[in-house]
Amino acid sequence: MNPQLAKTILGIAPDESDLSVIRDALDDKVFELATYFLNRAFLPRLAGVRIKRLNELMAAEEALTNEKINGTSTQDKIITFSESTSDLKKLITAYNQVESRIKQTLSRADSPAEVIKAYENWIRVFKTYAIRFAEIYPGNPFAKAADPDVKISSQVNMMEILEELHGNSVEKPLLHREFSRLKKLSD
Repeated sequence: MNPQLAKTILGIAPDESDLSVIRDALDDKVFELATYFLNRAFLPRLAGVRIKRLNELMAAEEALTNEKINGTSTQDKIITFSESTSDLKKLITAYNQVESRIKQTLSRADSPAEVIKAYENWIRVFKTYAIRFAEIYPGNPFAKAADPDVKISSQVNMMEILEELHGNSVEKPLLHREFSRLKKLSD
């Protein structure tokens, strides 16, 4: 990548050569991409778009600092999720805990490589959760067919879903919305 394109990607002036300005611009972009899903519903496809942008940031950093970026992180922690339960409460609780750890990792990430690793991990974990949820949900007495009108970006609070599962109500609208959303994402 040429330096002019790298500066454009980072949003800095074409004549800027101060390394601290370059690092600050990179930090701002990494923060913006790392925090995108902290208050939004996670969508693997959008995470993939962010991974592409983070790879561009790594290339821009390399072009402007003349440092070889190896794409690995000092915090290459892989957060595992292999919940094989047939209990929705346990599945949702386990996913919620893993999602919280991934969000903590993202909130502390200071390099594109760390954010990429976290997003790749989250995509893998999310797909496992979505598939398992879709397998378990239909076997419950309150299950309904997936609602085609549910938006995949609709945020569902996991704690509210767990409260709904603990409740005595026959109707479980939040749980059904989450099933419909996950079903759409995994089809």
